Amino acid sequence: MEVTDLLLQGSNIAVVFFVVSSTLAVGLSLTVGQIIAPLKNIRLVTLSLAANFVLAPLAAFDCGRHSVSTNRWASACCCAGSRRAHRF
Repeated sequence: MEVTDLLLQGSNIAVVFFVVSSTLAVGLSLTVGQIIAPLKNIRLVTLSLAANFVLAPLAAFDCGRHSVSTNRWASACCCAGSRRAHRF
């Protein structure tokens, strides 16, 4: 195994560990009531879901569509950024 592969694998493990530990730290510091209270605001929940499942994909698609003709690297970065969360 080359040093580059070892460093890449180590950085991937470090990122996963950081995300999991940060999520646990925030989640365990809240009570059930503090988590459920914002979910009772139907308007806030609806707008949040619309932003995450409608606006964000449209923005990524638009970014990729406009940057394909101008810059191949920008297009690749936009596509990689929009698909990165799929791995987890």
